[in-house]
Amino acid sequence: MRAMRLVPVALAAAVVACGVEARAEEAAAEPPATIQGLAESAVGQVGRLVAERPQTNPDLVLVLCSRVPQGSSAGLGLGSLVRQLLASQLGRLPLGRIQAVDGMGAEPWSTEAGARRDAAAQGYELLLWLQLEIVDNHLVLQGSLVDTERHLWREAPSPEGQVLGQVFVRRRVNAEIRYYLGPIQPGAKGVSIRSVELGRPGYLDLAVADLDGDDRSEVALLRRGALEVARLERDVVTVDARLRLDSLAPAPTRARDPVGTVVVGPRREDGARPIALRTSDHDRGLVALFDGSTLTPQGEVTDYPVRWGRDGLECAAVRPGRNAFETVPAMCQSVESAGAVSPYQGIDEEQIVRPRGPPGVASATALADGRVLLRWNDRPAATIRPFGTAVAVTDLDDDGVAEVLLSSDRDPGEGDELTIVSLAPEAGELGRRVLGAVAGSVWVAAAGDVDDDGLRELLAISESATSAQLLVLE
Repeated sequence: MRAMRLVPVALAAAVVACGVEARAEEAAAEPPATIQGLAESAVGQVGRLVAERPQTNPDLVLVLCSRVPQGSSAGLGLGSLVRQLLASQLGRLPLGRIQAVDGMGAEPWSTEAGARRDAAAQGYELLLWLQLEIVDNHLVLQGSLVDTERHLWREAPSPEGQVLGQVFVRRRVNAEIRYYLGPIQPGAKGVSIRSVELGRPGYLDLAVADLDGDDRSEVALLRRGALEVARLERDVVTVDARLRLDSLAPAPTRARDPVGTVVVGPRREDGARPIALRTSDHDRGLVALFDGSTLTPQGEVTDYPVRWGRDGLECAAVRPGRNAFETVPAMCQSVESAGAVSPYQGIDEEQIVRPRGPPGVASATALADGRVLLRWNDRPAATIRPFGTAVAVTDLDDDGVAEVLLSSDRDPGEGDELTIVSLAPEAGELGRRVLGAVAGSVWVAAAGDVDDDGLRELLAISESATSAQLLVLE
């Protein structure tokens, strides 16, 4: 989301400073995009509630109680910044006077009942009472918009205010938010691996996302003959839906080793996200939607989906009988613009939010000759070797440094070894962590918040001749 410049708002009174947010306010000309988006979403909800009232231009007092700890690295506390952004954006609504108050420890603003009484006494018709806190690694802004005793056209006070509606917004604690919580130590977090049984082998690719808009993550698992949607709960993978690929015509020439890709598209208005896939066993792929219980085909694709870019679905091709991808412009865009070099066997990228400054896109391409090309914002960062086909990119510890998961170049049946390479925009490769041996072979990997704890994980599938395990790195 593009950051908007802070628009000054003439407040009816100076901000009341108290509690842990008692520092002087500082201007934030370019607030971080994540925090800006949090405030925009909250004010959008308030705007819809205000629009339902018959009274025009009511006076409003905003009370924000921030329970977020103040980090030593930030000159302006996170609560102060959010309050400042909220006050600025509330000024764009059809409101009269606006007063912004820090509710932490300042009587009578420290309780909703006290704030409602004092707001009415000062002639305000509306009270926006909000709390800001960290819950399960998410920054949560929630509260209510309330009519005060002065709400009936300023002339007929009522004994009690009426709650007009609730406000609830949350954002994952990424590097932008973590900057306000204290010093960041890049790469300081250790990585643990847990293994979850998947059953029989035969997986070609996987992707992690909220596929049906219920705010819970699913895993899209691509097999040779089916697409599965599953959830990970308490180290148990439960398959919620399965779509067989029997309706697709077989490929005239099969690859010596089967390959396939599955990618998840942008969220639609109904909350669902399209899933595009293809395997080398069929002459084309398809796009499907998951509604929470059923997978439904929506159309076909002729090549191998690699990613959903800003301009649409980007694909690659596989030459007949081969098991490596080529970049070709087909029905969807080529991935050539992402720096891919033919032939390659795996590619992944992710936008990395940094503590300060604009985000960047870290990408990794596993070439068929064992080299891995690391790039930042489409510029070469490093070339490393030798590695295998599995590659995934994310920021595990929200420090603004990308972690790249790579498998080894061992032959099938010899086990595998996982390595995490740290990638920073200014320094390129920062270091490597070898995570140790894996019993099976690892061909595919992905990244996402698979257990909905607010922290992103790296995932890989390890396969032997008789079984498969989902490896979760966190």
